[in-house]
Amino acid sequence: SSFSSQVSGMMLFPALLAAWLSHRSFAAECGGEVMVGPLNIDGYPDVWLAGENATGNGDHLEIRHNAGVTPFTSCEEEWLPGSIAQFKLLGRKLSFTVDLSSVGCACNLAVYLISSPALDNNGKPHAGTDRQGQPPYYCDANKVGGQWCPEIEIMEANNHAFQATPHSCEKPVNGHYSACDRSGCHQNTRDTDGAYGPGDNFTIDTRRKFDVHTDFFEQGGVFTGMRTTIQQQKRQVILDHSDCSAEYLKALTGALADGMSLRITYWGSTAQTMAWLDSPPCGQQVCSGENAGLATISNVKVTPKIAAKSLTQRQDLQDLRSAADVETSTSSSNLPSTTAALWPWVALQQETTTLQTTTTTQQATTSTAPSMETQLLATASPKNVSQWVPDTYAPWECHQYVGNQQETDWCQTVGFQDGYEFQYNGGMQSPCGACWCCKRRARVVKELPTTSTTAPQHKKVLQASDDLIWVVSDPKDELFGQIVSKDVLSDSKKFVSLVDRGIAELKEHRHLVQRIDRA
Repeated sequence: SSFSSQVSGMMLFPALLAAWLSHRSFAAECGGEVMVGPLNIDGYPDVWLAGENATGNGDHLEIRHNAGVTPFTSCEEEWLPGSIAQFKLLGRKLSFTVDLSSVGCACNLAVYLISSPALDNNGKPHAGTDRQGQPPYYCDANKVGGQWCPEIEIMEANNHAFQATPHSCEKPVNGHYSACDRSGCHQNTRDTDGAYGPGDNFTIDTRRKFDVHTDFFEQGGVFTGMRTTIQQQKRQVILDHSDCSAEYLKALTGALADGMSLRITYWGSTAQTMAWLDSPPCGQQVCSGENAGLATISNVKVTPKIAAKSLTQRQDLQDLRSAADVETSTSSSNLPSTTAALWPWVALQQETTTLQTTTTTQQATTSTAPSMETQLLATASPKNVSQWVPDTYAPWECHQYVGNQQETDWCQTVGFQDGYEFQYNGGMQSPCGACWCCKRRARVVKELPTTSTTAPQHKKVLQASDDLIWVVSDPKDELFGQIVSKDVLSDSKKFVSLVDRGIAELKEHRHLVQRIDRA
């Protein structure tokens, strides 16, 4: 045991030595030991990182246990309040890629925003007197380091749990905060079975890298919503923070508009101390040794601010989604509501509302328990259904408006045209970058079912192959992320599909499902 530990230490030493030499070289060029390297942030050029136990290499950041870094706007020899980078994220999106494969239970890699530098009663930057190991001018919503300020935890995570939490505070006086909500309005992946963890059976397999996108929605200059999208290839888990009240979020408007400091830390302790984050599913692990391995963050990006013109359109879109949810729920109490995350090619077309209203009325006069085929067809787009269907493997791209398309509802209502499927997103969770109207190549088919109330002539059960699987795809469903068994897929009474969407009967209830690539 002693010999193996010595060998392990000898093997680890070159890597530690290289990191130390790299830090020394950078510090010598930069002029101060407080800096740990540069980090490229798209939208915020010339960012330098101040802190410890981390190494910025431009394209990515390597983070070791007990690390803590803060972006600066310039290379400094000491902590200066005027050099702390301020990220104005109201109406914008912050994205990054993270590797937590070696960050185990009882550990916490945190990426969060705080209103640092802290200000005193006179509105002047205050370094703090009893900082408890925190850097100068630090503050947060739990008064760690002795000073209060608003805090938005974009990610507190390890490879078993992921939590995001906005914390509001009482109104400041001269920029000085006297109290904040310590608990915050948190949402955690552990509340959804099969959503997040190490393994192929999870929607997000934390053994591999994944992306984190956080949208900070605003309307009329007021912070109205926060959405966290955890994405890995074609799979995603969404934390919509729908339990946060409008007034609670509104209290964070000033902080987001004025700019907040980005803080990245890596810490942890015993299972009892960290149970708030990861128990269950975690047990009695401790954040140390191999369980507290290296983490990396890369591809950090802040998208441009969404133009004010899109705000009304986005509200219209939210109203449309709400209407679709109500109508779908009305048709079957056991059927989860349709969401934009599940049906992006359906929910963004206004004709869907009319179709679903008509279908629901017809069902009410013929049967109190509509068939799965009828329910599935009620969510299908009525636009060109006899010719085009979505090609889920085609990449999305930004559509360049022509003529008066941008001034009208063209993108919301066009559906399919000239061999393309169009999707309007209103600036929310765009699949094609900073673009409101996306398009992708569509597939042509010879026959699709119609919206007739009679039994459809075309009914096809798609079997799962080695590479394609069917999973419960509504984030609101308690079975979200569960893989549908082959026995269910082969039973026409329990499963029906239209292209890559379907409805499956699991545990005596019907669930919306989607076909995805296992990879």
